[in-house]
Amino acid sequence: MRRVHLDTIDSTNEEVRRLVREGCALPIAVTATVQTGGRGRHGRAWASPAGGVWLSIGWRTARTMRETGALGMVLALGVVRAVDGVAPGMGSRVRIKWPNDVLVDGQKVCGVVCERAGDVVVGGVGVNGDFGVGALPEGVHETATTLRDAMGCAVDAGDLTERVVEGVWGAVGVFEAHGVREAERAEVESRLAMRGEAVRIEIGRGEVVEGVLAGIGSDGSAMVERDGERIGVSMGEVVRARGAGVGGGGGGVGCGRA
Repeated sequence: MRRVHLDTIDSTNEEVRRLVREGCALPIAVTATVQTGGRGRHGRAWASPAGGVWLSIGWRTARTMRETGALGMVLALGVVRAVDGVAPGMGSRVRIKWPNDVLVDGQKVCGVVCERAGDVVVGGVGVNGDFGVGALPEGVHETATTLRDAMGCAVDAGDLTERVVEGVWGAVGVFEAHGVREAERAEVESRLAMRGEAVRIEIGRGEVVEGVLAGIGSDGSAMVERDGERIGVSMGEVVRARGAGVGGGGGGVGCGRA
């Protein structure tokens, strides 16, 4: 896979799309020290200061459009494995929030966005790494965190970036060869935030699915139990049901390369 690193870019996802339009060979990974116009799901702004991992990978997929709906979860799993390598003591504090976020102590540390045009997929990953949450917009201070804050010490941003690229591209390779295997599905389910809790999945246009988040389906869908049966939900935003408790966090961990 070809690698490109830029000091500053508007958006690594947009840069990959530009390279594809210019006829660049795929796969390609673009990283940046700083993004000035990073975007998450639904076009939401994503602050991207120095010290984070701002990564986009473009590749050609042989999977169907329906199958690639699971890619957000696949990329998030790659990030979790990378974080485990940087901070193995974090353990159960690191969770995957369906469909494609990574949380530490219930706060967002990573977001993933996947876009597809024809057979070209662009997967974007943003990880809040070696900076404090104060570097992010004030409006997200209560819901976001960074690895530096969670670990209580500095993070080697270069090492983190290499681990994230390796973890994400490795997870994509398995997905392209085998789809969502039982091993990966079970691994995601074991790290699933809010599993066993009452949740609301807001699908859009006022449609909401309520029930207990039971796990992950073989296609990457969220499995929700209600009225004695399980249903699969393939898209939406999951939040705790009103009145549900919030899980606790943990303290810092020892720092150093695993």
